[in-house]
Amino acid sequence: MASSSSEEDAQYVPSPIKKQKMGKAINEKVRIRIVNMYKTIIMNEPSISARQIRKQISETLGVGERSIQTIITTYKETNTVAAPKQTRQKKSFRDVFDEFSKNAVCRHVLFGFVVKFRQSIKSTKPYPPTTVCLQYRVPIYFIF
Repeated sequence: MASSSSEEDAQYVPSPIKKQKMGKAINEKVRIRIVNMYKTIIMNEPSISARQIRKQISETLGVGERSIQTIITTYKETNTVAAPKQTRQKKSFRDVFDEFSKNAVCRHVLFGFVVKFRQSIKSTKPYPPTTVCLQYRVPIYFIF
């Protein structure tokens, strides 16, 4: 009962607005929200200035006023909301590294694994039966 009365006394406080990161492209969903919000503000208050509309949308969505202006002008010109253009195709690690680099990485990973494996073998008192593989000039122990 005590908690319900304190809940009634508490006032509703909205969460803070998450601002758009500078330099990042505004995705299509946010662009559609901007255009829809612009349309609803125009329908409710046709005499409001464009600057006040931009400021209101900017405060609500956390997007810069200049970005809102460019999105609205492109919407007015084309009647469509365009998705942001991809600036570059991201390369996968297979495209970035050549065969020599891949083998070097494998050798480093393999060496670290062998060191840890040797430590775990030495830490066990009754030594398990092992065989040695001398591939890559590093002995690899296999437990059977």
